[in-house]
Amino acid sequence: MSQQKKGKAEFDTSTAIKEIEEKKEAQRLKRVMREKEKLRLKKEEEEGERLAEQERRLRFFEDERYFRLSLVDSIVTLSQEVEQLRKSMESIKEMTEDAIELAVCLGDSDHHGLDEIRFKYKGYS
Repeated sequence: MSQQKKGKAEFDTSTAIKEIEEKKEAQRLKRVMREKEKLRLKKEEEEGERLAEQERRLRFFEDERYFRLSLVDSIVTLSQEVEQLRKSMESIKEMTEDAIELAVCLGDSDHHGLDEIRFKYKGYS
């Protein structure tokens, strides 16, 4: 009987050792899976951050492009307004010269005063 008990004890011991080894392997596999999951999540987070940074840069460049286009549009508009003002000034200059000539033609007796107006108008004062 002692042989049977000894055999059973050896069987129980080897079974217990196998069970412990299987549990250790299962725990190791769980650890490996957790680590893999952590790495995957970290990678996803880094990818998300990278994509967010790319999106911020893209928005910045789009804003910069919009700003530059607005600036160019403003410059063109101002240029057109300056040209219109120049034409208006030229027209005013011509009308003023016509008015002076008309006053001279009407025989104003104060020719000295008209000469002074012409002198100031032409920018010599």
